Amino acid sequence: MTFNHRALRGLIVTKGFTERDVAKKIGLTKETFSKKMNSKSMFNVDEIAKLTDLLNIDCNDIYKYFLVRE
Repeated sequence: MTFNHRALRGLIVTKGFTERDVAKKIGLTKETFSKKMNSKSMFNVDEIAKLTDLLNIDCNDIYKYFLVRE
């Protein structure tokens, strides 16, 4: 299953982070985070929770950032 993470990419930039920054803050390598952002691998629940905390994503908006299909 392929997901579109364009909204998540945009939010990362809006919050003043790079993908490398975010990866490090949630305990992933840049390479692993990149695979997840490009739908080569899926974010797990723990990673989504860390990202929602870091980026202040409202729980009602999680689907907008993680569950939009290509």
